[in-house]
Amino acid sequence: MSVILIGGEKGGTGKSTIATNLSIMSCLMGHDVLLLDTDKQGSSSKFVSHRNETGLKPTPTCVQIRGKYLHKEIEDLNNRYEVIVIDAGGQDSIELRAAMASPSVTRLYTPLQPSEFDLNTLATMDDLVCTAQSFNHNLEAFIIFNQSPTHSKIYSLSEAQEFSKDYENLKICNSIISHRVPFQYATSHYMSVVEFELDRIKSMPAWQAKRYVPKASIELSALYEEIFSEKFTGEITNFFNVSVVPEEVA
Repeated sequence: MSVILIGGEKGGTGKSTIATNLSIMSCLMGHDVLLLDTDKQGSSSKFVSHRNETGLKPTPTCVQIRGKYLHKEIEDLNNRYEVIVIDAGGQDSIELRAAMASPSVTRLYTPLQPSEFDLNTLATMDDLVCTAQSFNHNLEAFIIFNQSPTHSKIYSLSEAQEFSKDYENLKICNSIISHRVPFQYATSHYMSVVEFELDRIKSMPAWQAKRYVPKASIELSALYEEIFSEKFTGEITNFFNVSVVPEEVA
């Protein structure tokens, strides 16, 4: 059983994008997956609903649950699914706090862009994690740097990583998700990035497909492996012929 929580104090950092992608990738690995949407905006629920309408498979089961008794619902659902990914949205909400207090939730991942506005929320998240750990001793919290710039002359990522080291209750994921166009296209097609880039490769002439490096898929696969301790072996991995290191820290 694996229950992970994707949440944070700031909106617009890519939580629903990461939650939906990880859920679909886990489905592609053959797991019985629940995507639990606790955000009032319902982005993950809408995404899965549209995906079902298009007939794309596999698709995770998705339910919306809100309220202060969310932790009890999580405990019950944990007995029914192999993997649960919780999208708690981007605010200090009752749902976020309730999920953090659930004993089944052992890891919280908070995506952040390497920007001053996002980094300013870390103090609040650090305090929230500290409070939650008094109820849930199993909880660990991690920062995922998301939508990171790929230009080698932009140093915001390394500066953000250094800044984040000061927070006692927050660890930094090794995996970094860069700002890449396939994320936008994949979302608009109700697909995961690994599905979208695979379709893209298959539609290319052979000579072009050999040269194409699915960087977004490679980064997401690294994150998947780090979170679930399981190597992602979806069909797209056949095209991983280049080891990609984020340009900013190469």
